[in-house]
Amino acid sequence: MKYPARYCLFFTITTLLLPLNICAAVVLDRLGDLPGATFNSIAEDVSGDGSIVVGRSAASRYGFTTLTEAFYWTPSGGMVPMGDLDFSDKVNSYANGIDEAGEIIVGGAERLLMSESMYSAFWWVSPGPMDVFGAPDPVEPSAANGISPDGICVAGHYMEPVDPLNPTPGDHVARVVMWEYETPIFPELTVMDTVYPYGMAYAISNSFGPDNSRTMVGMIAGEDRWSLPAYWTKVGNTLYPKIIFYSLGDAFGVSEDGQRIVGSYERFSNQLGFYVDVSDGALDVHYLDYPDYGAFMFSASARDITRDKMIIVGQSTTSNMEVSAEAVIWEWYLKDGETEPKYHARTLNEYAIAHGVSLDGFVMTDARAITPNGDYIVGVGMNSEYQMEAFRLSTHRAEGGGSNPLTYLGSEVDEHGIAQTSTLGLINVNNAPNIYAYDLGKYIWCAEETITEQGSWFFLYDREDSD
Repeated sequence: MKYPARYCLFFTITTLLLPLNICAAVVLDRLGDLPGATFNSIAEDVSGDGSIVVGRSAASRYGFTTLTEAFYWTPSGGMVPMGDLDFSDKVNSYANGIDEAGEIIVGGAERLLMSESMYSAFWWVSPGPMDVFGAPDPVEPSAANGISPDGICVAGHYMEPVDPLNPTPGDHVARVVMWEYETPIFPELTVMDTVYPYGMAYAISNSFGPDNSRTMVGMIAGEDRWSLPAYWTKVGNTLYPKIIFYSLGDAFGVSEDGQRIVGSYERFSNQLGFYVDVSDGALDVHYLDYPDYGAFMFSASARDITRDKMIIVGQSTTSNMEVSAEAVIWEWYLKDGETEPKYHARTLNEYAIAHGVSLDGFVMTDARAITPNGDYIVGVGMNSEYQMEAFRLSTHRAEGGGSNPLTYLGSEVDEHGIAQTSTLGLINVNNAPNIYAYDLGKYIWCAEETITEQGSWFFLYDREDSD
């Protein structure tokens, strides 16, 4: 049985549980593609308010080759091509990231140099055009893979010859780089770096702490060229690397405050999704559950996380699906019968259908990014014609919506019984009158008869198992 081992009594002003009858605001936007070639588009990132989506789309043909072009999409303007660095129709470009304000877009684009093409990292500010970053070597390839929410720092990589003294075309390796206000910063060379010198960075957090540190995530390649999930801590103008797992994988996303990293790694031939809490250099690693398919799972990968760390998005595959993969949403809440909250997985398609969305044959196959506030998710899906198509999905958190049936302590309660209150912080009311307070890590017992318009008495206690 459950019993209170330690408790105290306190009084707080309470708002009664009231019905709201708010309708769900979940809406699926299929973004189409750019004209001129085979139908194909992928959304990679989204601005903080969800109004601008960036990615890439098949756009034209050069001979027998289909070319890809970076795009930005808005609800009013649709999909808009962003061009390339050469202002030609013979090279590719792709947009990988956008800052929270929706002002700066970063990615990679080809340039023609002495009749050869080469990718270069770019940044783009409306109305354009693209501008190339000050790469370590302007004649070597580079790419900008992600941008911090505040728009100050960019995560990426550049290519350098294996033998700089005798460079050979095609014989290059990737090295991590971070740009701050267009100035490149490279990882600190350590004993580990002499063994694992290569890698790529995909995302970077805002600054945190008294020394304005940042967390950048990606992978470090070992001597056998396997990718190992890793992160770098930026302190001043120095990047300090750390490997998360000595196993094949990548760290794809990081929370805005730099404290939680998400990604995937290989274990027993399966690709597992994970999240890692970073605290004073120590790693607290957790594995993410799979959606309940009723079949053997092949892989899962976590790609992005919200500011409050309540939602993670990504992808999974299984053996009993008509398509090769499905987008996944992991939501943090306390389930009936559980004593501690955790991330619970379900496919994004199930989530959308549960909120009244008609998919009309569209299957969301990969969730690539989520806004920091959790209002919008973007990625790629498969339409009824078996074509890859970018999407934007508004969630139940989006303004003007939510399927919340109750309020508690003056705050809306979401579909999982979660509420953010001004008096108790984040709480879970699923097991009321036993309320779980996340900030306290304890349960609060509140009898129904004690709740009045003037306030309420609460009992704070530890819930433990006993014979």
